[in-house]
Amino acid sequence: MSVDSSPIPPPLPNAILSEAETIRKAHLTREASIQSIGTLYLIGAFVGCTFGIVIALSGHDRPLAVRAGTLLVFVLFAAFQVWVGIGLHRLRPWSRIPSGILSAIGLFGVPIGTLINGYVLYLLFPKRAPPCFQRRIEASSLRRRILNTRLHALSCSLLSFSWPCSA
Repeated sequence: MSVDSSPIPPPLPNAILSEAETIRKAHLTREASIQSIGTLYLIGAFVGCTFGIVIALSGHDRPLAVRAGTLLVFVLFAAFQVWVGIGLHRLRPWSRIPSGILSAIGLFGVPIGTLINGYVLYLLFPKRAPPCFQRRIEASSLRRRILNTRLHALSCSLLSFSWPCSA
């Protein structure tokens, strides 16, 4: 049993690759915009967490429990934004709903927040589901199956060398 020592998985079949790539290229600007929204959520989380720390440290006239509660709310909201931002950056389908909730909250920030979050909702929820969330899953699951097959072959060959021979 020979195992290929190359860490690069074999190329996908041309029919699957060409179909997935043509769909991806057709929607590449939407995909890049959605990933940049994820980056904006990550930046917003950092700014929000910093703002919460500043508020908690500067409010000496308020009780400690109020300052700690304020900090906790800001940190939890920032953690939620980080979770959604990473999901959007990786184009995970589950991230559309939480980012829609965050964008709906952001619509109340008249006038700039309304424009930006309206555009975010337009990107995430068009009439049809965005193909960047669908086709990427199919191609990545095929790559994952190919990689798992190679890892299984590698682990079997390593186990055959590690077990002592009982002759």
